[in-house]
Amino acid sequence: MPPDSKIRVVVDPTDNPNLGAEVTRRADPPGAVVVVRPVPGVTRLAELAADVLIGMGKRFDALTREKKGADASRLAQLWLQAEATRHVLIIDAPRLPAVLWSDLPSLAPSTGLQIWLVGPAPPNPDQAGAIGHRACVGVPELLKALPAPPPAKPEDIGVEGPIPDDNFLTFRASCWDLLPAERFQVVDRVYRDTNWETCHALRKLRLSQLQNGSAIVEHLRKLVATSSGPTETLIRFRAAQAAFFTRGILVNLVPITPGIHAVPPPDLQRQQEPMFLVRAHLQGLVPLAPDSEIVHSLGLTRTIATRLRRLVTPELVAAFAIAAAHPDLDPSHLVIDSIRRGGTTIKVGTKKLPIPDYGRALIEVHRLDRLRSGANRGDPLFINNRGRAAKTALVRTRIDKARALAGVVDTHDALTPQWDTVGLRGWAVVISDAWPEPPKFNDLSHDLTPR
Repeated sequence: MPPDSKIRVVVDPTDNPNLGAEVTRRADPPGAVVVVRPVPGVTRLAELAADVLIGMGKRFDALTREKKGADASRLAQLWLQAEATRHVLIIDAPRLPAVLWSDLPSLAPSTGLQIWLVGPAPPNPDQAGAIGHRACVGVPELLKALPAPPPAKPEDIGVEGPIPDDNFLTFRASCWDLLPAERFQVVDRVYRDTNWETCHALRKLRLSQLQNGSAIVEHLRKLVATSSGPTETLIRFRAAQAAFFTRGILVNLVPITPGIHAVPPPDLQRQQEPMFLVRAHLQGLVPLAPDSEIVHSLGLTRTIATRLRRLVTPELVAAFAIAAAHPDLDPSHLVIDSIRRGGTTIKVGTKKLPIPDYGRALIEVHRLDRLRSGANRGDPLFINNRGRAAKTALVRTRIDKARALAGVVDTHDALTPQWDTVGLRGWAVVISDAWPEPPKFNDLSHDLTPR
């Protein structure tokens, strides 16, 4: 057969175990290069496609959990195209049978995808004949075809790390006294931004909206969703506590450890008639119960997009991504042409709603799936089992299923961080009235200038 330009054979006589890591380091964007390590004994294209999906970051049991084992090849093609993958590196390729080598071009439907078959020795005659290749290249040619590795960046001072264990009244002053100057600048930037954000949100709310506590819990949930870890979460809570206090709202955090129930601090227990008392638990990621209420207040954060990428079913991933990115939008009203090519925007009437770059492939993969199934651009984006437009209730069911499979929790009774901490389950958030009348000023932004 004639040579296939999509497939090239790389001989690595040293069998360098770090080659996969070096290739991945050159990926820009991250999904542009996929390293595949086939399971020993692979003989069929569907089995290799499952390894390709795992190489793309899917759960090892995603096909089984989502009952998509028969669609492995189709799903691998869709995800490779949606993620704009440019290079697929298959390690130990000589172990694959020759018949499988001849099926490899079907995994590369897009002309821009290059498959590299890497092994310690040249292919045997049957394998070389299956792809029409006689000549091989070395590792230097492989690395030359990939983007140059990014320059090493100086180590950034991250927000995560030890911080003073003070309450919100003295937290910022203690950070100033105890933290190194460089680290204080990082911590204080997060503190000031959160304090301004909270003060700005409070100015839009009436006192009646605050009295039931739901608006406060909703704001705290959003702060948690955008935090990278437990330290940043606590910094943002301290800043929010200071902002709430200016409106006469006392927000206390009570640590919770496994097996220990949270109780209000003594000063709150002595209060006779609090304006309101709201409790919410901050806990680690756990699978969502099927009957939990659907809430899309977290938004399509980078962490949630990463967890959605572990799934393989396009319609589940796209439904959740759209609802998370734009909570007020009903995905059941969309048509295929509503999604711009590449998943960059969603067209609703005259508006174009943007999708963050890290979430575009999650929506693009379903658009491609619908078009490949023979649908027209004006057809519904989401359909039921009969091929008709899916109702809102059905789309919500799929969103709920995607949430459960991805392990994302977002309910009214839980403030859920996107990080896990050993030993600390989280905090109980207790909200009460700080004084009878709210102060005469709205915020403390003039006291939060950098030092």
